Amino acid sequence: MQAATASDLAVPRPETSGVGLGGGHCYSAPTHLNPNPSKPLPCKYSRYSFISMEKITHQSLLKTTRNRMKQPKDFFTIYKQAAWDKDTESMINLYDENVLIYDMWAEGYQKGLAGWSAGINDWLGSLGEEKVKVTFEMIELQEASDLAFGSALITYQAISTENAVLRGMKNRLTVGFRKEQDEWKVIHQHTSAPIDSELVAILDFE
Repeated sequence: MQAATASDLAVPRPETSGVGLGGGHCYSAPTHLNPNPSKPLPCKYSRYSFISMEKITHQSLLKTTRNRMKQPKDFFTIYKQAAWDKDTESMINLYDENVLIYDMWAEGYQKGLAGWSAGINDWLGSLGEEKVKVTFEMIELQEASDLAFGSALITYQAISTENAVLRGMKNRLTVGFRKEQDEWKVIHQHTSAPIDSELVAILDFE
């Protein structure tokens, strides 16, 4: 298996903008809640809670930056960790806005990130206390300056709180990548499995 490590990049602390605190009122940029930013709205946030929100935003930004695909091989590490952590944000961030998905479940295909994001949220959000262990085998990558192609065998295992394997399946995976600026995104993903003589998918093939 080819090892992959996502880049750990430092990010500057985000600037505090858009909201000003003072005298128990909030001044903000125009929104549907406050179309006239010069007119203050009652503010329930204390300076302490505002700083806490800023820290949360910074942590979220840092996580997203760390989980960017700097190289196509990063896909396999980020995907595996995001599945285990039930981190929908990091997994969704792997895909391009116009991604084309050929998945094995329900729909024949999905076009666009909105529909695929909903599927990822449904999957990871339905696990309850279970975890998903993802294992990649036979990783192959072909890379050019701004396009890349990858393939692998991927095994999913449901893990209980007692660390027992509850069920599992193996799929074949092909992935197409495109580089925009300094970040790679998945533009096509295709999962499949062989079938037997009765047209039933074989999910435990060797």
